[in-house]
Amino acid sequence: MHADRNFDFLAHFKSLAVAAERPVEWQDVTATSFLIGYLKGEEKERHMYDAMVTTLDNFKNLDELGRAQCLHPYFSAVDYVTDQRCFSLLKGLLWVPWLQIPPSLNDKYSKFLVEVALRRMSLMELVVQACVRNFRPYDPEDPVSDLNRQYWLAHSTLVSLNRCTQSAEMVILRALQRRPHHSLDCPVILNHLRNQITVGEYLFAIRGAVWAALTDQLIEMDALVTKCYKDPEFGAVDARNFFIYSDELVMDTTLPEKVLDLMTKLDACMVTVFEYIAVTMNKDLPNYPTWVHLGPEMEILDLLADSFSLCLLKSRNTHMVAFIWLYVCVLSEPRTIDLWLNNLWRFTVDTARTSADQGRCQSCVGYLGAVVARATFISTGMAFEWLRKLKDWLMEYVEAQAKLSSPVLVNHGNYYAITEAFMLIFCYHYVDLMQDTEYWEMVNGWNIRLFIYCPLEPLKFITRPVAETFHIIARNLNVIYNPDGYQFDATAGTVLTYTSFFPLGRFHLPESFVFFKDYLRVFSPRGDERTLFDPTYKKPGTELQEEVTQDESTAEEEPGTSIEAPLDYDWTTIEEVDPRAPTSSESASSESIESVFSD
Repeated sequence: MHADRNFDFLAHFKSLAVAAERPVEWQDVTATSFLIGYLKGEEKERHMYDAMVTTLDNFKNLDELGRAQCLHPYFSAVDYVTDQRCFSLLKGLLWVPWLQIPPSLNDKYSKFLVEVALRRMSLMELVVQACVRNFRPYDPEDPVSDLNRQYWLAHSTLVSLNRCTQSAEMVILRALQRRPHHSLDCPVILNHLRNQITVGEYLFAIRGAVWAALTDQLIEMDALVTKCYKDPEFGAVDARNFFIYSDELVMDTTLPEKVLDLMTKLDACMVTVFEYIAVTMNKDLPNYPTWVHLGPEMEILDLLADSFSLCLLKSRNTHMVAFIWLYVCVLSEPRTIDLWLNNLWRFTVDTARTSADQGRCQSCVGYLGAVVARATFISTGMAFEWLRKLKDWLMEYVEAQAKLSSPVLVNHGNYYAITEAFMLIFCYHYVDLMQDTEYWEMVNGWNIRLFIYCPLEPLKFITRPVAETFHIIARNLNVIYNPDGYQFDATAGTVLTYTSFFPLGRFHLPESFVFFKDYLRVFSPRGDERTLFDPTYKKPGTELQEEVTQDESTAEEEPGTSIEAPLDYDWTTIEEVDPRAPTSSESASSESIESVFSD
């Protein structure tokens, strides 16, 4: 099932209003004479005015006839209601519970709101705020049909207001940017998010800005969750998340209750965004989201361009919001994916960027490396082309720096970020590249040691887990060769002169994880390399061979016999050893583990 484009929101609201109408009889009177007397300062009308304001405050306690008689007289008295001396009355009329308004008055009430908003800009902001306030339920237990009527009353008012004046767009956008606090109940946040997406469908001109405000809200929640997962040993956005041999969902149930509650809210919001993307890109879902109504068609990556450049690139302490763009790429055509990756690359290497944009440039290459490394829709050929493109840039950069007398370390942030992306892509794709003889021969001919063992020392000044994992794999495959050897000292990876960023690591939200779990590539090195930085790993068939060897040695050695040392052995060199101390091989293995997985 697919949603129809160019959805007529106003017609849909009118159909809801007609279907919900119930005949209510009241006296057709106006409040014009009453308000004229009040504005003249007459005592009787002043008491009536105070009583009417009190009645509006208790609007939900009235019966349906009382509510109709309370609202209807003011619909024809807009000129007097909008007077500054009647502000408390107008505020009461705008802030009554919209769910309690009689359905037969919905259309007239919407027209009343539009007429009030068109009087002056300050009143337009007040009306728009009232509409946005009704994007959320007053009570989560209210029936869905009644809530839909409340939501569509707000949407129809905004649609009509936008048709009357184009200045309403920016007023609506400012109101949407005042998002509900993350401490509110999940239904409040979720319904506000869905209605915010709907606003972007019929206000096409500000759709990108609406999504930027929406993304900013998700980033705020994501940053709070990521902060709780991030610790000195194993951070949520740490590079070590990329070198785990399983992508199973990990939920830390020991977190505080407030954090788990926030994760539930973020999970529900992410599911809402994924549902919208799936419907927009015509992907079938098991349960079709009936809340989605699509406006004019727009390329999804173009829609999210402002959100990505203005919000996500500046937020490097987030982890889960980045998967929205991965899911968009999953459903996009290869041409669109290649275009997006090339845009990231051009933004990274653009020499016209100011120093203030260096962080965003390095975040771009972080996303580029993460997508090419982790996404299963990236073919071996595409990964090879990106490795070659990164290699060519690094070679040219190193050659250019070699001509300088004294290069400055702080200016090489892009170089280190691109080197890190190259290593990450290589670690994830080298097994597939080895299976293609043509690709692997070209990789061996690149002579990448020229920018690995160069005076800029990338192995020392990039994130240590990435540098050590790449170095172990590349040295074992003879892709790089250093006759003098290379040892990582204690300062390696401790001083970073660039923005090290690792999106698309491990995910912690169960409901939204199902949308893209089949599109993530797991770090799967060959057995020969995995045994070098994972001593606990045993290659298939190794256990059986060890058992056979152990049985043979046990059969040859008889009880009571001992092994004699060679006659020429110098016994004076024997030192007394503590039996509880680890052997040299054990200490070497532990040092290897600590060196690979230490910051």
